[in-house]
Amino acid sequence: AGKSSFVNWYLGESIQSESVAMETAGITIIRKGKKRTSWKGQQTLTAFPHLARLCEFPGMLDFLATEFTTSSTREAHCVELIDTPGLTDGTLKYP
Repeated sequence: AGKSSFVNWYLGESIQSESVAMETAGITIIRKGKKRTSWKGQQTLTAFPHLARLCEFPGMLDFLATEFTTSSTREAHCVELIDTPGLTDGTLKYP
């Protein structure tokens, strides 16, 4: 819990949605960019071909994203962050 909140705090920018309930539904890569933009599905897979095995799970490509930050805080240019869904009690169905 709190992974998205940590991402936002670390970058000093509201990149990921935050909630006391589980908010993140998929895998999001957060990296430095020249402008604030988002890639969904296939764009992310093209940039990170080593993630192709994840897409062997039906529907997973729809839950794969990249968010670009323009943050200049805390050496953001030196790190890529990955935000993932949190743990649940077992009743929630993942993609």
